[in-house]
Amino acid sequence: MKIKEEGMKENPDIQEMTFLLQGSIQDEAKRINQACNLMLSFQSNLNEAQRKKLTHMTSEWVRKLD
Repeated sequence: MKIKEEGMKENPDIQEMTFLLQGSIQDEAKRINQACNLMLSFQSNLNEAQRKKLTHMTSEWVRKLD
């Protein structure tokens, strides 16, 4: 939202927009890494059948990223 607001100004500050975008990307990367770590921890609590199902579900999700 802040990036868009800055971009809509008459004289947008490219450095500020870049700074905001970099922060947003870093936050997203942290969130994704935390989710992956949680899934790995969760997987260690599953039995073999449940692990296979989780692996299948994860593979399906990754295929949709293309």
